[in-house]
Amino acid sequence: MTRAILVACPNHNQHLEHALRAEIQSQRSDCTQPTLFLSDLLRIDPENSECSERIATSRWQHLREVVAQGAALLADLTPIDGLPEPDPDIAIMVGLWTAMRLPVQLCTESQTPYYERVVAWNGSQPNKRASDPAICEDKQGMRIEDMGGLYNLMLDGPTSLGMPKIMIPNIQSTDIDEIPHSDNNSEQRSTSAGNKAQKSKSSSEHSSALFAAYQQLKVGLNSDVAEGTQVVSYQYHSTTVMQEKTDASRESELQRPLLYLAGPYVFDQRAEKIYDKLKTMLHIHGYEGIAPTDLQLPFVELQQQADPVTGDNPVMRETIYRADQACMDRSQGSLFSLDMFRGERDSGTLFELGYELGLKLLEQDKQTLRPLLAYAECTPSTRVMRAAVAAGLMTFDVIGESKDIDEHVSKIDRLLQRESKVPAGGMR
Repeated sequence: MTRAILVACPNHNQHLEHALRAEIQSQRSDCTQPTLFLSDLLRIDPENSECSERIATSRWQHLREVVAQGAALLADLTPIDGLPEPDPDIAIMVGLWTAMRLPVQLCTESQTPYYERVVAWNGSQPNKRASDPAICEDKQGMRIEDMGGLYNLMLDGPTSLGMPKIMIPNIQSTDIDEIPHSDNNSEQRSTSAGNKAQKSKSSSEHSSALFAAYQQLKVGLNSDVAEGTQVVSYQYHSTTVMQEKTDASRESELQRPLLYLAGPYVFDQRAEKIYDKLKTMLHIHGYEGIAPTDLQLPFVELQQQADPVTGDNPVMRETIYRADQACMDRSQGSLFSLDMFRGERDSGTLFELGYELGLKLLEQDKQTLRPLLAYAECTPSTRVMRAAVAAGLMTFDVIGESKDIDEHVSKIDRLLQRESKVPAGGMR
């Protein structure tokens, strides 16, 4: 049975999808590969809210069927104009497909590194964090990842690992015959230090690049190279409990559901304070929290792996990605902060949301409860998340803006109190 391909193009680049559709249907494609498009599954919601919920539920059922058939994903991560982040729906889809261990391939119009895109969005050179001058901050006081790479490290991590097979063709020519088909991902995704900005391409040129990524994915599928992933072990410690515990206290902790704390908190200079308050609040509700900052990683040694000229550090990106992935695999659910981040939702958090949705699909046959609770100051415009909420796989709540950390945590506390009294799923 031939594996189908699901093509996910960003809303702001739908003309590229139309061009790809035309090329696939033309003699140039010369293929019988079943091809689906995410836009066909995610139609615009009608104004009638009741009808909208039925359609959203139907969308998720369609996505589940595509997943069940083992389709490969071709995702265009071209950033939204003027912003460093890609389309939110596509970031979720990449995470979902990664969790399901299905083949994924990425392509992009922009070869500008993520750090440089953030600096461009910032409008000026980053500031140095007062508490640690080695850390660069944007105009919102959030740390900027400076490890090289084209994306947030959660999207860039699996790109480097290649399991599932994720490749970014660095295409400079519109000639399909000139595209390299090497399995060496690092060569395909390398960016020179002097390449500060990618020259703009016409829609026809990018269509050829997108079509080339489509062709390259076909090659990978037909050669059976896009299977499997690896999970690495990591050390975990909790900052909210004593280091020395009795056997009884350890047993009690293991009996509590472990929730992964996802969101852009990790970039905030108040991260430790925020995580401590969230963990204390979760403990009251019968959960144990685990945060990205709980990972005991050798950061000093990892920083020394950076390229002395370009600063690119794939080893560090991969290590952090693998550790975060292991945290999600170990947890029994997640708490997601989907607040605005640099003009859009944090793509790393959206990837993690998709990954957790994938884990929930994998566990549905086991009749396990995997709580996925998301919140934000306003409702995100992501149709994949809306479909997951309508299907009862997760809960989303609008909590509004907060003046300080205590007010923010108290709103999440009230969310958990309500969640314990209502069925899973719902958009409030």
